[in-house]
Amino acid sequence: MKILSIDLASSKKIAWAFIEHGRVTQFGSTHKKGTAGLRELLDKIGNAEAFFPHMIVTEKPYMKMNPRVFGKFSEMVGHIREFCYLNNINFFEVMPAHWKKAYLKGTGFKASSKEANNFLNHIAFNYVKRNNFTPDERDAILFGLFVSRRQ
Repeated sequence: MKILSIDLASSKKIAWAFIEHGRVTQFGSTHKKGTAGLRELLDKIGNAEAFFPHMIVTEKPYMKMNPRVFGKFSEMVGHIREFCYLNNINFFEVMPAHWKKAYLKGTGFKASSKEANNFLNHIAFNYVKRNNFTPDERDAILFGLFVSRRQ
């Protein structure tokens, strides 16, 4: 199964990762920021059969976020849902706390700590064998792998 994980951002570039059969095949960030970056990514997918996923996964927006960011993310998720519906692609949302907990289980690290951040970087490095990824690209890689293991 080919999964595209998208780490949403309202004022930064959109990070993404392709996961095929539990392996990271590609990852990166859009050239544009926010909603324009999401449109860029969805246009790229829609115009290139090689990029067409079976499933798109994002982190689920949650109410404790800044209300403006929550609204923006919810709007972006709506665009992704529509794209998935029109293209017969499965869609899945994962809570940030769920996928982070799975990777940090047994470490004693709090999800927002520097130690947890370093540990998550190390895990992502083991999957892509490169350390030149942004924190958002790392998250797209890790939550994409988290979901792929449960499919």
